[in-house]
Amino acid sequence: MVAVLVALSLVTLPMQARPSLVQKHFPRLTGANAFEEYLQAADIVARSKVSEYRNWFQYRASKEREGWDKIPPVPPGLTEDSTPLDIRREVIQRFGRVVDLIHTGNAKPAIPFRKSIDFDTTFEEYAEYKLAAWVMDCAAYVAFADGAGSKGVGILLEQLSFADAISSETLIAYLVGRAIRAVALARFETLLPTLSASEAARIERFCKTVLERPDPYLACVAGEKQFMLDSIPQVLERTDLLGLMGGEDDLDEKAAKLIAGLTKNDRERLTRLIKDRLEISSGVFLERLQRPEKNWIDKDASDLDEVPREIVTLDDLASYIAALSMPAFDMASASALRSRCQLRLLGLHAKIIGFRWKNERLPNRLSEAAPEEDITDPINGDKFQYELREGGYRLYSKGIPQTGEIELRYRRPPPSEEEGERPPP
Repeated sequence: MVAVLVALSLVTLPMQARPSLVQKHFPRLTGANAFEEYLQAADIVARSKVSEYRNWFQYRASKEREGWDKIPPVPPGLTEDSTPLDIRREVIQRFGRVVDLIHTGNAKPAIPFRKSIDFDTTFEEYAEYKLAAWVMDCAAYVAFADGAGSKGVGILLEQLSFADAISSETLIAYLVGRAIRAVALARFETLLPTLSASEAARIERFCKTVLERPDPYLACVAGEKQFMLDSIPQVLERTDLLGLMGGEDDLDEKAAKLIAGLTKNDRERLTRLIKDRLEISSGVFLERLQRPEKNWIDKDASDLDEVPREIVTLDDLASYIAALSMPAFDMASASALRSRCQLRLLGLHAKIIGFRWKNERLPNRLSEAAPEEDITDPINGDKFQYELREGGYRLYSKGIPQTGEIELRYRRPPPSEEEGERPPP
C-alpha cells in the first residue's frame, strides 16, 4: 500500500520547475550528513540531461531497435554511430561529479532528514538516485574498459554502500536501494572473470563487513511502522485515501459514512483501536526480524490482519483501516532475503576467484575455497550450490519458495503455461 502511494509521488517535475533538492532539505549545509552529497548528486541528474543519455544508450544497446516506436534524440557530444562505450565515456565526462559526490557522502553517516512522513510527503530524490546509480555503473564500466580494474571495483563497492545508505527510511526507500544494489551485482557478474586476486580479496572483505551489520531492512520496517501510526489522523480526515490504500469501493463508502458520523470521543477511541492493531501486527513482524534469516518469512502466518467483510462497529472500522495500512511485509522480506543472499554469493565468487589465482584451477568443491560457515545458506540451511562447467562454473542458492533460485544476478523464473509470457529482466 505505502509503496503504491509513494510511487505516485515519484512523478518527476519538468527540469525547470524542479527546486533544488539539497536547498529544500538542507538550506544550510552541515558537512556531517551523507544525504547532503546524495541530494547534490540527485540535483545534478535532475537538472541535466542524464536521462537523454540513458535513453539513447538503451536504444543503441537494444538488439531489436526496430521495436522502438520513437527513436530518442541523439544527445550532445554523440552521433548516431556512437557505441555504448562512447556513450558511457560522454556520460562520465559530463556528469562524473555524481560519482565523486556519492564517494564523499559514503564516508559520512546517512541520517534521515525528514522529521515526519505522511501521505503528502514527496520523495523526488528516489527517481534521481536510480539515475545516479546508472552514472556510477557507466563509470565502473569505463574504468574496466581502460584497464583500471581496481578503480572499477571501488566504484561498484561505492554503489553498494550508497544503496544501503538510502534504504532505511521507508519501504519504498528500501526497494529503491535494493534495485540499485541489483545493478551493481549484475555488473559484478559480467566482470568476475577479469578480477585480480587483490580485487577479489577486497570484494570478499566488503561483503563480510556489510553482512555483519544489521540489514537496513530492519530500520525501514520500523520507519514504515511509524509512518502508519503517524498517518492515522490523515486517513480519518481524508477518507478518499482508503481507495488508494487498496480498499473496496462498497466498504470504503461504508467506512467513510461511519467516520463522518463519529463524535469526538468515538474518533479518539477509533484512533486508539487502529494504533493498537498496528502496534500488535508490526510488533510481531519486527520481533521476527530479530531472529535468524530463515525465520523472517513464516509460511504459516500472515502479517496482514484479515479485512472484515462488513463494517458496522468501531471495531470493524478499526480492523478495516489497520488491515489496509499494513504493507505486504512478507513480499518485502523475500526481496531482502534474496538481496542478502546475492551479497553472500558475491563474497563466495570472490573466494573462488582467489582460489583460482592461488592454485591455477577452479575448486572441485566449494569447501576447497571457503569454510563451512560460509558455504551454508542461512535462509534455508542448505549448502550453496556449486557446479563445475566447461570453461567455468555456476554458483547459486536453492532459495525458498518465496524467492526461487538465487544467483548473483536476479533472473526471473521461466513462465508457466498458466502465467503466460513474462517481460525480460
